[in-house]
Amino acid sequence: HAERGDGLEFSLRDVVAVLLAQRRQLGADLPRLVGAQHDERPRAAVARALRGDLDRIALKALRKEPVRRYHSAEALARDVERHLGGFPIEARPDTLGYRVGTFAKRHRVVVGAALAVLLAIVGGLSGALWWAGQASQERDRAVASREMLLSLLGDVDPDQTGGREVSALALLDHTAERLRIGLRGDDRTRAAVEAAVGKVYGNLGEFERAEVLQRSALRTRQEALGAGHPDVLQSQADLALLLTRQSRHEEAEQMLRGALAAGRRQLDAEHPAVAAVQHAIGVALTQQGRFAEAEPHLHHALMVRRTALGADAPVVAHSLAAMGSLLRRQGRLEEAESHYRAAADRYRALYGSENPRLGSALNEIGVIRKNSGDYRGAEPYYRQALAILEDSYGDRHPDYARAMSNLALLLKDRAILLGGDPALLDEAEPMLLRSLAIYRDLHGDAHLRVGHTEAHIGMLHLAWGHGPEAERWFRQSLATHDAA
Repeated sequence: HAERGDGLEFSLRDVVAVLLAQRRQLGADLPRLVGAQHDERPRAAVARALRGDLDRIALKALRKEPVRRYHSAEALARDVERHLGGFPIEARPDTLGYRVGTFAKRHRVVVGAALAVLLAIVGGLSGALWWAGQASQERDRAVASREMLLSLLGDVDPDQTGGREVSALALLDHTAERLRIGLRGDDRTRAAVEAAVGKVYGNLGEFERAEVLQRSALRTRQEALGAGHPDVLQSQADLALLLTRQSRHEEAEQMLRGALAAGRRQLDAEHPAVAAVQHAIGVALTQQGRFAEAEPHLHHALMVRRTALGADAPVVAHSLAAMGSLLRRQGRLEEAESHYRAAADRYRALYGSENPRLGSALNEIGVIRKNSGDYRGAEPYYRQALAILEDSYGDRHPDYARAMSNLALLLKDRAILLGGDPALLDEAEPMLLRSLAIYRDLHGDAHLRVGHTEAHIGMLHLAWGHGPEAERWFRQSLATHDAA
């Protein structure tokens, strides 16, 4: 129609009318299909679910005034593509609230960071105001908080950004700096904010920035609250977990031993803050291969968290995953898989099906399936985990690198050990090279994951018959292991 220059308006109207008719029919039929024909609540829920950008796109295409319709089929297609990608559409008023909403859908990690920061502000402010009990101070803090939040929202306001997309990391940088400056007069709240933002930086793989904030939060809390206070213990556990992820085991363990002793002196042994320290000790010992020492710490942390916080608490899922890691490394694969599946179920229920915690748990289930000899059964878990982690973190994160490396190793083993298609080696090589680059970028050259990956690349060259190249990679791997 467009090529002939006629009938374009009629074609678009016709197609959209059919879509609207199907939409209405779905809204009418779905409650009956799910067995709820006598209940209006499902009907209302369906109607709410179907409202939004798609409605606005359809209505814009049906406008009577030509100037208010899409000027071409390409414009209509672009708006549909923007909706599918989570971007603001042309057919909707370009308000700040709408921009923020679509930004939130595209950047789940940053939204999680913002929520963590806001919870820290609210918690810190409420505690400080309760102790202060002064109306003038409450008014001043409320005004300051409002100004800070409006400033942060400006980072996604198209009037202030010129319509440019703001990167997740840039927004977090601005958030961290502005909140630290804005809370200089309230040490306890500032420490809570620094601790929250530091954890998010760590989750994003930005270890140096995370450490600066977490150490600052710990120092402030120690000066204000003293050793053994729950907030101090939590800061020590969080910082130690960050150090463990960087293989700085001696630093982490020394800090945790002192924290555990202080916590046991000041608090009940069944206190959740003490459990947080024991969880961190168990993770650190597991990473060092000291499994017999790690198990009682992890087991006790899991039991305390279940009892004190309930089975649905997020930290219970973290403890289940940590126990799964320990059991897998001990070769207790059935127990490990049971723990990881329980953790995955909790993450899915808590955060949905696209959360990076779920991605990491699925990756570990893939490892267990492979170690059990189920190579084909492992692959779907690896691929699903890789997709979730890439969508959540991008392509420069240690968890993404590990999931990609695991998938590459599966393909390598299928080709070498199971007599599979040699083309699988060609598919595996760029994955291993990319993983190696990420590990080197994040951890430096002297890290165990770097050494492991170098050895795996050597195995690829050995399978191809490239003896000298394989030997070069193996010697490099040995040197890396020695350095690490």
